[in-house]
Amino acid sequence: MIYSMMFVAILLLLAPLAMGAVQGWAIGFIFFLALAAAVSYLLHGDSVLSQKTPIDRPLAALVALAACSLFCSAHRFAGITALAQLSVCIFLYYITIVISRERPLLIFLLYWIIGISTLLCLVGLARRSGVSLLPWLDVLGLPQSPRQLTATFWNHNHLAGWLEMSIPMLICLISFGCQREWLPVQVLLLLLQGVCIILTFSRGGWAGTLTAIGLITGWLVVARSSRRGRIILFFSLTVAAVAVLLLAFPAVVRRLHEADLADRMLAWRGTINMILTHWRVGSGPGTYASAFAQFQPPGSNVRYDMAHNDYLQFTAEVGLWLPVLIIWMGISLYRHGLRKMKSPSRLERAVTLGSLSGITAILVHSVADFNLHVPANALLFSVLAAFAARHH
Repeated sequence: MIYSMMFVAILLLLAPLAMGAVQGWAIGFIFFLALAAAVSYLLHGDSVLSQKTPIDRPLAALVALAACSLFCSAHRFAGITALAQLSVCIFLYYITIVISRERPLLIFLLYWIIGISTLLCLVGLARRSGVSLLPWLDVLGLPQSPRQLTATFWNHNHLAGWLEMSIPMLICLISFGCQREWLPVQVLLLLLQGVCIILTFSRGGWAGTLTAIGLITGWLVVARSSRRGRIILFFSLTVAAVAVLLLAFPAVVRRLHEADLADRMLAWRGTINMILTHWRVGSGPGTYASAFAQFQPPGSNVRYDMAHNDYLQFTAEVGLWLPVLIIWMGISLYRHGLRKMKSPSRLERAVTLGSLSGITAILVHSVADFNLHVPANALLFSVLAAFAARHH
């Protein structure tokens, strides 16, 4: 099991460092690491990944739908690549469930993710200041905006997507008093990541993070924790600090007043027409960039490779059955998570609430972006789903 754990840890680290793993060479490297983890598990682990999870059936239906869409698609190569990426995410989901059965490995994974987020923040702040901590990023031509924090990602929204999935977990570990001896370090890391997600200037990232904070606060208040007073005070101070930071940065205020949704709404309108045309099985997995050309809306000179809405893009690619599967999967996962919140283990409650909050954050952000089409963020999403779905 330890060998599979090592491959998973390397996969989670290298995917964001490889510029979000959006390029062909990085995707190939991800496939290699996932295959290595699978072989290692078969050689050193149990015979099969046998543990049932609450989203097994919707995942099986999703694979069947994607395979059917691929069969009917005229763009087979792109579809095969997209289906392979989906398979890697599903494998990572199941292998994480198996790995996290052991408490020490679960704790290691949690802090590994938090550590990766911290590294991304440090690299982003350094690059924004003109210091290159990772020289290969400059060699590969990764741009760095003087205004928006991007770290190792091509786009500031995608760094925000990673951080908004990591920050809720850190908040929950602090709130539930897990590893109290590390509390000062946890608080410092939370402040660092909080400042960095503000400096991404991603409104979707801000909305997702605040939604996650609201979900955590609401749950802790409704649960009537014995530490409720301190928890409410902590989150009140957190929200107040965020509000002060937002108002203190004129650039942030200007960003809030910017209205640049017109181009995205053109893409959404064309994507809806694409969905209505290919409503049965879609245009095929991973085919949006090529299939959207005939639905390019008039009045725009921009070529859209992404719909800037994960829900619309996935539906356009695999058909109108997808929203049904998303709802089915969401209900199953959140219902299971809410049952786990009755666990006497503080760590179990913290991991479950942190995972569900991080998932909620990225789902909110995905309304106006395509974070789940960025392999690094999709992999982290799969790990959080495994944390929420695991049995304690």
